[in-house]
Amino acid sequence: MTKKTAGGKPAKKGLRKAVVAKTGLGQRIREIRVRLDLKQTELGQRLGVAAAAVSQWERDQLPSVDNLRQLAALGSTTLDWLLEGRDKFAERLASMSDDDLRILRD
Repeated sequence: MTKKTAGGKPAKKGLRKAVVAKTGLGQRIREIRVRLDLKQTELGQRLGVAAAAVSQWERDQLPSVDNLRQLAALGSTTLDWLLEGRDKFAERLASMSDDDLRILRD
């Protein structure tokens, strides 16, 4: 049995929508598409989805996990950046000391 919110809708959908709206996922999907100089139809073709799906994602509808992975790879970015707007790896590198960075380079 699916839990319901106060409005009678399934809780999972409400939670997904709140997470997406908070993250600005649609803006980052659009940013990837624009950076690649693709139309929605062209991005959809590369991902095997309709242009309407891309349009919905850019309006903050959550894509499937597989599509999120494909979008991150296509945009040469991470899922962290795509979902949260930040890159945890880059943040860790930025906070490292010069000595630690030298160790990584050697």
